[in-house]
Amino acid sequence: MQVTKSKSGLTMTWHGSGSPKTGALPESADTRAHDVGGVERVRSQVQHRCPQRLRRGEREPDDGRRVHAPGAGNGDFGLKREILDDDLARELYAAETRLMAGQHQDAFAVIQKWSDEKLEYLKAREAEIKNYEGNHYLDVQTVGEAKLQLTLLDTFEKDKAAMTSANVASMKKLGQDVLARKYETKHSTYVYEKPEEIQANEQAVDTAWSELETESALKRPILDDHLARNEFQEKVRLWVKSHESIHQNITKWYNDKEAYLKVKETIKSSDDARFQLATLAAFEKNKTDLTAAQVVPMQSLGADVREAKHSSAHSEWVYEKPTEVEALETDISTKWSTLESLSTAKKEVLDDDLARELYAEDTRLLAERHGGKVATLQQWAQERAAYLEKTEDVSATLSCAQTTLHSTTLLDLGCWGTTPRNRIAVFL
Repeated sequence: MQVTKSKSGLTMTWHGSGSPKTGALPESADTRAHDVGGVERVRSQVQHRCPQRLRRGEREPDDGRRVHAPGAGNGDFGLKREILDDDLARELYAAETRLMAGQHQDAFAVIQKWSDEKLEYLKAREAEIKNYEGNHYLDVQTVGEAKLQLTLLDTFEKDKAAMTSANVASMKKLGQDVLARKYETKHSTYVYEKPEEIQANEQAVDTAWSELETESALKRPILDDHLARNEFQEKVRLWVKSHESIHQNITKWYNDKEAYLKVKETIKSSDDARFQLATLAAFEKNKTDLTAAQVVPMQSLGADVREAKHSSAHSEWVYEKPTEVEALETDISTKWSTLESLSTAKKEVLDDDLARELYAEDTRLLAERHGGKVATLQQWAQERAAYLEKTEDVSATLSCAQTTLHSTTLLDLGCWGTTPRNRIAVFL
């Protein structure tokens, strides 16, 4: 005998040596078994009723009267029990399958939520990332921020690999198990009712994973460019700081030297003048050395800053304030012109000081010599006056007087010349 279901109830087909006989058992609410709970209720009801009635071919109509079931015999109870046991086993199997399918759906939901969030992250360009602290949108403008963004992308890749090996693999294995499950007996069969949902979920994950890979591949070059641009910016800005620092050093040196060049030293001798000229020459050498050591490199560095440019498929950048850099160099050029003018003027003054002091020293030397001659002349005059005041003894002989006069004449000729004019020339 084989029992099959129909809209009118349970149909029994008998197989034997005689002619086949068929009959229908009405399927009431008590005998419907479409889920585990239904099967359990039917089993309980069958066991509660008197089995002898079924063996005698009786059944209870709706009004409570015993009704003989034509064609039913003593084996009907065993058959019904077998069918209900099969229903229970099938529905338990189906319930387990549906539970697995629900777990598959839950796993898909988790993966889908994660992939949606990561796809939104990958598609966002960093200028659109919200800075919740300042409540504004920020761009990647530092090396640290660029490295952070690359670290976040690396973290995403690691998370994706972990999700692939764990969540996605587990979901797909569960999906395979659900689709492979099949309950089959001589009374009934069962496979999962919605295999297309399982397949659609897994296809959606594959599509999302492919899109994540594509967007990640697009995002990484952008982040690499952020890092390269910011490293370039940092280098150029360091150049700018060095440029400013050199300008400050030169300006400090200039202020000291400008003050020095504007001072008028007191020159009291040629040595003072020579010392100040030597100091001025040292200044000129110092200025030449500083020009080579700092001014020229500063100008070269400024040119590098103004010409520096980052250019890629994703961004371009040049230093934002090139005119300020150029202004510092112009300022130094102006200062150098000022120093040159002041130095020229100072040298002219010192040269004049030296010439004056040399002339003064020569004049003083002449005056000193003049003073010496005056003293000699005064001494001579005093000696002559003393001589003239002296009264000689005229009692001497004439020859002695002549001798004395001759000696006096020779003395005058030997010291002062033979004439008054010669004597004055010698004095002068």
